[in-house]
This record gives sequence, structure tokens and C-alpha cells, in this order.
Amino acid sequence: MSPAPGGLATLATVRQFLTDLVPEVSGERAGEVRAAVKLLETAEIELNVRHNSLTTETDDLIGYCREIGPLVGRRETAATCEQLAQRLRAGATSMTALDELWRDTRSLTTSLLTALQRIESDPATSQAEQRAAADLLERVYGCLGAHARSRLSWQSVFPVYAPAGVDSHAVNDHRKDLR
Repeated sequence: MSPAPGGLATLATVRQFLTDLVPEVSGERAGEVRAAVKLLETAEIELNVRHNSLTTETDDLIGYCREIGPLVGRRETAATCEQLAQRLRAGATSMTALDELWRDTRSLTTSLLTALQRIESDPATSQAEQRAAADLLERVYGCLGAHARSRLSWQSVFPVYAPAGVDSHAVNDHRKDLR
């Protein structure tokens, strides 16, 4: 087994080697080899798409944080969002740095969403502010759901089944396109 240069090519070569080995392995070891093949496949797909995915998700969340901050009375949010945006524009020097930026952005988002939920459910808040908070919460949760669905095809152990009204063939064809 001599892999082509590059990490993704190496993963593909090792995955193929193990796939070819499965018929020669008996019993529960064959299941363990198949599980290892699935893990390598997932790692390969993740390495192909994770950078773009985290960059997009981070950018989306920074935009929502900018919108939520003033609504919940957190003036410092604008400066924090600008710092996060600068880090994103500067480009992550590694996946570790991008993961850290994404986690920092998610942490800010969680804090702001909690404050926004309080406004939305506080009877002392005006109806207009409650509606604005509810609309913004709906948009943010929709965005978070879209982020999760975009990862489903490569994080799922089982084939992705589309919800009612969505073409399940298109969902699973998209999953194949990522491979």
C-alpha cells in the first residue's frame, strides 16, 4: 500500500485497503473494520468540507450577533463582533484556529440568544419588542437548523432521510456528491 501524496489521498488509500480487507476478516472483527472504514470516510469528507462550513457558519453567526446585541442592550457586542469578524477576515492559519473562532462565536451567540429569549418571554416587554425578538429568534434558529442539516450528510451514520415534502433522493444524492 503506497498512498499518493497528501492527507486526503492517504485517507482514501487506507480506507480502500481496509475495505478490500473486510472479506478476509471474520466475525466481529469484520464489523470493527467496517466501522473503521466509516470513520475514515467521515474524516475524509470532513476534511474536504469543514473549513468552508465553519467559515460560513461563523460569518452567519457574527451577523446575527450584531443584530441581537442592540436589541438586548449589550453595546459591547458590536466591538466583540468586529473582533470576531477581523479574525475571520484574517483567515485561520489552521483548522484548530478556525475551530476556536467558531467556538468563540457560538459562545457569544448562546449568550445573546439567552438574553433574547428573556425579552421575548418577559411580560414587561412591549408587544412590539416581543415580536421583534420572536422574529429574530425564528431566523436564528432556522439558520442553526440549516447549519446542522448541512453537516448531516457527512456526520450521520445512517443514510439521510428527508422530511415530508423534501425529495429524499436529492438529499441522498447530495450525500454522495460530498464523497
